[in-house]
Amino acid sequence: MVEAVATVLHDTKTFAKVNRTLMAFVLCLIGLAISALFCTNWGFVLFDCIDHYLGNYLLLLVGILQCCGVGWAFDTETTNQKGENYRKSLSTLTWGFFIFLFITGVWSIDKDTGKFGMLAFLGCLCCFVLPISFLQCEAPVMDWYSNVVMCGVRRIGYSMSKLGRDNYGPDKGNEKWYEQYFVFYWCITIKYLIPAALWFILLYVIKKDIKELYGGYKLYWQIIGLVVPITGLVAFLVNICCCVDEEKLNEDEFDYDWHEPTKDHIGEVAWQALQDGMAEAEAEAAGSQEM
Repeated sequence: MVEAVATVLHDTKTFAKVNRTLMAFVLCLIGLAISALFCTNWGFVLFDCIDHYLGNYLLLLVGILQCCGVGWAFDTETTNQKGENYRKSLSTLTWGFFIFLFITGVWSIDKDTGKFGMLAFLGCLCCFVLPISFLQCEAPVMDWYSNVVMCGVRRIGYSMSKLGRDNYGPDKGNEKWYEQYFVFYWCITIKYLIPAALWFILLYVIKKDIKELYGGYKLYWQIIGLVVPITGLVAFLVNICCCVDEEKLNEDEFDYDWHEPTKDHIGEVAWQALQDGMAEAEAEAAGSQEM
């Protein structure tokens, strides 16, 4: 965990020139100071509360926000630039998804009918939001599906799946048979199913903690436990809004078409392995021709 935090900090402009060993040492000291609190007589209660609110609130919230960033924010400009009809179609789909998700989630969890709320949400999405979005798009079904329904996630899905294509040989760069199925599954889950499921789980946890304080601990322990996820959420939002360092998007990496790997893209080690593999394949091909 120390190495993960040190790597993230070192990638920022602020800590880019700081010695990695020194950074890891300081992080260990901070971790020691915080962890010492859990070694006191009331350390278990503190740990239990923090672990509960951290695992059941912050992780769920960050999961929802990550799915929103990947599935609902990335590449929206590309779709909007296609025309006013595409912009309206995407806007209807976005607002319809989140409005119905919020309403059905709050209503069903309040009535203790979460599974029916999920079914109601999917029904509203499929019977109302998607058809209206399609009519507003005024485009063929596959065009609407690719640019509106799967906006953003489809490019990311293919950017991952095409990594498994052959870099040399007769099938060099050709799409694998399983890619379209993987991309469909990945896009549907990341953009629609996972954020919906996490939202219903989050509402269920909130309701449970409101009805009965977690673990039977006093209210002040609950407040202390909430401080950690709230601090993490604030730090997450502050970094999104304030600590912005624009990085140019690598269009080749997120292109649907396969591109020849470069040394700068895959790194020196992977590049050397690729060269060795190509040389070995050429040697095998030459040997088979001689035979």
